[in-house]
Amino acid sequence: MSLSPISLSTTVRFPALVGLLWCYYPAIECTFSPVVLRTDGLFVWLYYLVCTSLRGWPRLEAFVWQFPVQVWASDCTSWALVFSLHLSGPLTVVTWSQSWLPLSEICCCKHVCMYLSPTGPHVHFEDELSALQRQVDKLQTLGVNKIIALGHSGFSVDQDIARSVQGVDVVIGGHSNTFLYNGPPPSVEVPVGPYPVLIKSVDGRQVPVVQAYAFGKYLGHLRLRFDSDGNVLEADGNPVLLDSSIPEDPEILEQVEQWKQNLRNFSSQVVGKTLVFLNGSNEECRFRECNLGNLICDAMVDSALGFSEDLQWNHVSAALMNGGGVRNSIDEETRNGSITMEDLLSVLPFGGTIDLVLLKGSTLKKAFEHSVHRYGQSTGEFLQVSGFQVDLDLSKPPYSRVQSLRILCTLCRVPMFDLVQDDLVYKVLVPSYMVTGGDGFSMIPEEMVKHNSGDLDITVISSFLSKRGVVHSAVEGRIRILNSASMSVTSLCALLPLLLWGVL
Repeated sequence: MSLSPISLSTTVRFPALVGLLWCYYPAIECTFSPVVLRTDGLFVWLYYLVCTSLRGWPRLEAFVWQFPVQVWASDCTSWALVFSLHLSGPLTVVTWSQSWLPLSEICCCKHVCMYLSPTGPHVHFEDELSALQRQVDKLQTLGVNKIIALGHSGFSVDQDIARSVQGVDVVIGGHSNTFLYNGPPPSVEVPVGPYPVLIKSVDGRQVPVVQAYAFGKYLGHLRLRFDSDGNVLEADGNPVLLDSSIPEDPEILEQVEQWKQNLRNFSSQVVGKTLVFLNGSNEECRFRECNLGNLICDAMVDSALGFSEDLQWNHVSAALMNGGGVRNSIDEETRNGSITMEDLLSVLPFGGTIDLVLLKGSTLKKAFEHSVHRYGQSTGEFLQVSGFQVDLDLSKPPYSRVQSLRILCTLCRVPMFDLVQDDLVYKVLVPSYMVTGGDGFSMIPEEMVKHNSGDLDITVISSFLSKRGVVHSAVEGRIRILNSASMSVTSLCALLPLLLWGVL
C-alpha cells in the first residue's frame, strides 16, 4: 500500500534572556511516512552555551537556571545542566495524530567554548566525536532513529561529526558562519558549497551538513525525507534571504517595537563622525591590522591619559584587543558618516569593560604568539593594538612567529618604541574578556601582576569619539606580516574537504 508523506515542521523560539544573544538554527521541514511515527515519547535536548555573552561559569549558571527548556550538551558534564522540559513554554513541537515526533537533537561546542570562555571547576568538555557517539548509542537503544546534531564548532568539525559519528542523520552547524547555497546567490555572500553538503559517513550513509551564514540575514530551510528505518532518503533546500519580501512575524515585531521605545533615544545619539570606512569585518580584524581595531585601541589608551607618574608622560601607553571582539563595520556613506550609539553597540555588543593589567614582557610575548598560533582559520584571538609594533613571520612554526615586539615608552619625554624586555613589567589596557582568559589568553589571568577594572567599552569609545568629533582612522603598519606562507597552507587545509568534494 502506498502511503502519502506527511509534512511536519518544528519551530524553536528562544526568548531574549541575554542582550544581543543570537541563536541561528535552520528551520527543518521533515517528511515522514506515517508508519514511523511513535507514541512512546519525545526526546529533545536543546543547548546553547553562551560563553561569548556570559563570560564564564557564575553567570552561565545563573542564565541556565532561568532557561525555559531542558538544557543539555553531549560534550559538557555538570549537575547544574539538568532541568525540566516545559512544553508549554517557548519550545513548540508540531504533532501528528496526537503523537510526538520521535526526533532527537544533540548538541556540542567544545572547540569553541574551550577558547571563548573559562568554564570554572564544575563544567568539563569532552571531545565532541566520542561524546556524541556515546549519546547517539543511548538514543538508538530508546528507539530514536532520527538524530540531528546541533553544533557550534565550525564547518570543519561539522564535517568530522557527519563523517565519524555513526547514527547521526543530519548536522546543523554554526560558528564559522559558512554560507552554503544552490544556484546563483541572492546577495553578496559567495557560497563555499551546496546546501546541504553531503558527507559520506564511516557507516556508508550520506549525511547532510548545513549552516546558514550569520547575523539573521538568512533562515536555513532544509527539507528531509526519511524511510521507516530513519535513513535520510532525500535532503534539499536553500537558505532564505530575509529581505523585505519576507513578511515580519507580528508577535515578534510587537515585542521589538516595545524594546525600541526604550532604546531609541539612547541608540540614536550621534557621538561622532567618520570620514572613512571603519572596517570591522572578520576578513580584516581576524587576519591583519584593521582601522576599526586601531580606533578602538587608540580610544582605550586615550581613556587613560592624564595620569602620569614621576617622570612618565603617562602611566600607560598601549592597548590590546582580540580581533574577534570587533563585530561589525561602520560605513561612512551611511548618514553622511555620523556614528551613533547603535553603531557602537553593533561593533561592541558584549558589554565588557576596559581594564588595566600589569604584565611582564614575557607574558606579552606569549599573548602575541598565541594570537597567531593558528593563523588563517578566522579565529578571534588575532590581536589589534595601540602603542605596539609587532613583526610576525608566519612561515615559522606556531609559538615562534613573533620576530620583534616593541612598546611605546612611557618613561620618556619623546615617546618612541622600545623592544619589550622579558623581565620588565608593563601596564597594558585590555578588554575584560581577555582578563578572564577569553579566546584562549590564559596567560593573562595566570601571570598578570595586577588588575584594575575600568569603564564599559561603549563608554570609552563614545567618549573618545565625542572628544575627537571627526575621525579618519587608518591602517598604519602597527602589525607587520613578513611572510604569509603559512596562511596559504592553513587556508588550503581548511578548504581541502570542499575542494575534494568538487572533484568527486
